[in-house]
Amino acid sequence: MNIEKAEQLAMLLRDSNCTQLSVTEGDTVIKLKKAASKASRRPAAVPEARRVSPEKTSDVRADMVGIFSFSAPLSPGDTVEEGQLIGHIRSFTIVNDIKAPCGGTVVSVSCEDDSPVEYGQVILVIKE
Repeated sequence: MNIEKAEQLAMLLRDSNCTQLSVTEGDTVIKLKKAASKASRRPAAVPEARRVSPEKTSDVRADMVGIFSFSAPLSPGDTVEEGQLIGHIRSFTIVNDIKAPCGGTVVSVSCEDDSPVEYGQVILVIKE
């Protein structure tokens, strides 16, 4: 593993909500862990999300940790079709396509283009 990859890992960890990262490449193992700050030692109470309307929505979520890029700009009000390519997540040499699970209208976009995402993070919400 070269120094550029190690620096990318450190930046990815720094910009994410993850607290540690471990990567094995050949005989090399890199383990990174964020230093705990006083604010991060006590998790803040997170209010439970509640649906206000009976409309059915679907979350498009990250299926891996990496850098998310939109295939085309999307904003609330845009229409997407089931299976439409939303974007992709890059992590080293792995690229995963992110597709719309259903057709509908984009309600909200929770992720910026070329930004770090973690597993399960909501990228956008679609109203079916």
